[in-house]
Amino acid sequence: MIRLVIYAVIFCLGLYAGVEYERVTGMERCLNAGGSVDPTGICIGAKAP
Repeated sequence: MIRLVIYAVIFCLGLYAGVEYERVTGMERCLNAGGSVDPTGICIGAKAP
């Protein structure tokens, strides 16, 4: 049972790390496209490629 809890915690940490990585990557892409990012993480004013 303890092993199951440990696996669940590791899975959740990996999921959280993946979501944060995608968020940061999206913000960098927005800034590289000439846009800006508001405090909620939404891209504003980026030019489409």
